[in-house]
Amino acid sequence: MNANATPEPTVSIEEEPTRTLDSETSEAREQIRRQVLAERAALPKPYRLHKSSAICDELETSLAITCATIGIDPTACTIAVYAAFEEEVQLDQFIRAAYAQGTQIAFPCIVEDAWGLEGAPQQTMEMRLVSPEAYEKDEVPFIAHPLRKYHHDDEALRNFPYVPANDLTMIVIPLVAFDAHHNRLGYGGGNYDRYLPQLGKDCRQIAVAFSEQEVAFIPAEEHDVPVTVLAK
Repeated sequence: MNANATPEPTVSIEEEPTRTLDSETSEAREQIRRQVLAERAALPKPYRLHKSSAICDELETSLAITCATIGIDPTACTIAVYAAFEEEVQLDQFIRAAYAQGTQIAFPCIVEDAWGLEGAPQQTMEMRLVSPEAYEKDEVPFIAHPLRKYHHDDEALRNFPYVPANDLTMIVIPLVAFDAHHNRLGYGGGNYDRYLPQLGKDCRQIAVAFSEQEVAFIPAEEHDVPVTVLAK
C-alpha cells in the first residue's frame, strides 16, 4: 500500500438480528398458546363442566385399568393430579372418586429448591400428598394458590409429605394445546417437562384437555416430552 495513499473510510453497518430456528419456534408456540387460551376461555362454563365430567369418568376407568395391569389395589396407588384453574378441565369428580377408593393423591407444588431424583434436571415442582380431610376443608395452600412459590422445608408444607416421582402410579397433566403427534404445549414454565422424565416406566401419564384445544401442529422443542392426551 502506498504510504501517501488516503485510507478508505470505515463504514459501520448495523445488521438486523438473525432470526434463529429456536426463536421462530418459540414465537410460533407462543402464538398457539395465546390463540388456544382465548378459544378455551370462550367456551361456556356449563359446556366445560359437562366435558370435564366425561373426562373424569374416563380417568376413573384408566385408574382401574392401571391398578389391574400392575396388579395392585387402589389403596396401594399414589396418583398425581392438579389444582385446576377455572377454564381448565375440572378434576374434582375424579379426585373424590379416587379418595373414596383409598387412593393416595398428590398435587403439584412450586418449590424453588425442589427435590428430584438423582441425575434428573434441577426441579422446580414437587408432588405433595394431600389427605382427603385437608382437601375437603380447603386447607391446602398450594391448591388455593397453585402459582405460589415455596421452599422444600417451609412450615406451610409440613403436613403434606413429599412424594418422589418414581413412587407415582398415575399422573394427570394439564396442558394448553396438543396435536395428533402427542406434542403437548404447556404454559411455558417447563415444570412438567423437567418433572416427567423422572417417572417410573409403569406410571400411566395422561394429559387432559377439551377437544377444542387440539391444533394441527405444535413445533416441538428438544426438552418436550410426548404424552397421551385424553380429550373430550
